[in-house]
Amino acid sequence: MPLAGWIFHTIVRTGFLLGAALAGWSFGGGGVAGALLAVLLIAAIAAIWALTYSDEDPERRSWGRIRVPGRVRLGIEITIVMLGGVAIWVFWNRAAAETYLTLAVFDYSVQYRRIVTLSRPD
Repeated sequence: MPLAGWIFHTIVRTGFLLGAALAGWSFGGGGVAGALLAVLLIAAIAAIWALTYSDEDPERRSWGRIRVPGRVRLGIEITIVMLGGVAIWVFWNRAAAETYLTLAVFDYSVQYRRIVTLSRPD
């Protein structure tokens, strides 16, 4: 994968983790409770992202432990990215959320073959 692709992937992954942290901090009311909830949400989102995999995925990760159909994996990814954008919008800044979601669209638009492969019926 080209360097630009890795940069976009990293921004997208960092963005949804940032969204989880912002949501946890806000729901926890800041302080120790907010920090703990932020860490808990980051861990939960990261686990869902990292531990699910699909046999159809051309970018299969070796640490995946929970096999799901390709469409489900794609749905998980898109849902996490969208929720990250919503959290950034609600708990921080609209412009940052719009920028993040725009970068996510670019990131997924260059993964056309992967999306088609994951979208095929089982």
